[in-house]
Amino acid sequence: IQAVPERYLAVLRSPLTGGYDGHTVREMLTHLRNTVAKLTPKQLHDEYDRIAKSVFDPDNMEVTQILTEIQFLGRLATAVDLEYSDPQLVALAINIFTNCGYFSDGIRAWNARPAAERTLVNLHQHFVDEQATLRELNPQGIGAMVGYQANILQECTNTMHQQQQQFMEMMNVMRQEHANFVANVSNSNTTSSGDKPKKKKKEKQTEKATKQVFQQEGNENNPCKYYCWVHGANNSHPSYACNTGLSNKETYPNFRADATFANRMGGKWKGSFE
Repeated sequence: IQAVPERYLAVLRSPLTGGYDGHTVREMLTHLRNTVAKLTPKQLHDEYDRIAKSVFDPDNMEVTQILTEIQFLGRLATAVDLEYSDPQLVALAINIFTNCGYFSDGIRAWNARPAAERTLVNLHQHFVDEQATLRELNPQGIGAMVGYQANILQECTNTMHQQQQQFMEMMNVMRQEHANFVANVSNSNTTSSGDKPKKKKKEKQTEKATKQVFQQEGNENNPCKYYCWVHGANNSHPSYACNTGLSNKETYPNFRADATFANRMGGKWKGSFE
């Protein structure tokens, strides 16, 4: 009623007392709707939206200020037969206090109360007490306290995010190393299994070529099978298998392991066949 311009209420005042003797609040609001203000449902909803968008500053505003506006909204709604229930008005107030970000503990305590106790009247006193407690705990300002806590929370969040990124990068490196290891093992097994026949074939070819070079079949003048640079023609070993020549470099400094019948390379001619 205090928000209504005086010219709209003058007709209701008692000329003797200056008060609204004999008039209830409902009668006064009905008068304003029907004779002066012509309050419409749309105007009521606009007022609801205005209050819902209120930004509550606990350092420079009082809880009572918000609750007074909400209570007046409830009376206006009743006057135009669009009554808001008590739970609806409570929800409006809780939304405002939640959005301000300073009453987290108070809201949890409020929600923990029995449903029968969560009335608009009790909510008023509950948050008046919460605001007083916050001011007592934070003499430098409630906003300063919450801002400091928000900075700490942001720093912790940033640190956790960085650690998570580092962990993911490390996991990616480990996955790649594991994949490379598996690929190398697979390639090694494939190569080994594929090379075995080739290796055996190559060894046989080398052995055959060696025999062709060093192993000479005897003839009528040379019945022996091998030629050795140290021992000459013999049936036991060729030059490349001669332990005497290989292990006695001082005695046989000119020893040639590749000497054959066809090319003795200065080696001994006489042998066991002579």
